[in-house]
Amino acid sequence: MNMKTDDDDRTIKNRACAQWPEAQRGKADRPVLVLAVVVMLAIAGGAAYWLSREDDHSLSSASTAALTGPAHYLSFKDMVVNLVNNETYELHYMQLSVSLMTRNIQCLEQLKSNQPVILNAMLGQLSSWTFQEVIVPEKREELRNKLLDTVHHTTGLSLIKGVEDVFITNMVIQ
Repeated sequence: MNMKTDDDDRTIKNRACAQWPEAQRGKADRPVLVLAVVVMLAIAGGAAYWLSREDDHSLSSASTAALTGPAHYLSFKDMVVNLVNNETYELHYMQLSVSLMTRNIQCLEQLKSNQPVILNAMLGQLSSWTFQEVIVPEKREELRNKLLDTVHHTTGLSLIKGVEDVFITNMVIQ
């Protein structure tokens, strides 16, 4: 390293540094600094949101208290959907009754007031099933879980997450 001293007896350790204007020596670029601060604040805000939000699978004290209450059910009876047999392309029918369970009375009221929306979402899910899927008893549990996910993801219904389970109370396949 070539060491020189300037007029003020300061040591200049690098020739490139000597070529910088006096105003820029040792100072960070302001836009870069501002950008770094904004990114750090965004990361801190995201972390705070992530840590403070209630996870769908965790239970707060209020939801734990709700789980100890009595279960409430809302039934959707005698839904009929077409099932396609992928092997023979024959058309089959399935008649189905479903009950939704919640322990949250507000959720039950919202379910009752939005029955057409929920019924439409469930019929959309049911019509995607095939004859081969519903005929196998082991697959029915997976299909029931898909129905529960459909109810949970019905758009615009904030309390639907309070639905704990979906029960298939009647199933007839023809």
